[in-house]
Amino acid sequence: MEVSFKTFDRLSPAGKILLSFVLVAVLGSFLLAMPIMHKPGVELSYLNHLLTSISLVCVSGIASVSIYETYNTLGQVVVLTLIQIGGLGVITVLNSSLFFLQQSLPLREQYMLQMSLNR
Repeated sequence: MEVSFKTFDRLSPAGKILLSFVLVAVLGSFLLAMPIMHKPGVELSYLNHLLTSISLVCVSGIASVSIYETYNTLGQVVVLTLIQIGGLGVITVLNSSLFFLQQSLPLREQYMLQMSLNR
């Protein structure tokens, strides 16, 4: 079975950036919702984790729960990772990976990187 990314290729650079942030936020909310990430006795709805994850990726600083009182050390590592990904931007992380792998960035991706950095 072959997976096709034609729909993703048709998106504008801004659409790709938005989609990447949404995917990171949803993945982060799934990770934060895992019981292994919470301190004992803490139970929250998935929406609280989703709001927290979106806030962390967008680096807005809004949280519906106290990070320290809700998440254990592993959960706080996930929180810090989401902040870093949001602060650096997904496209910048991918570009850095390509740089370290000594691969050139195609022109389309260079344009996406410029759009994500507002240049």
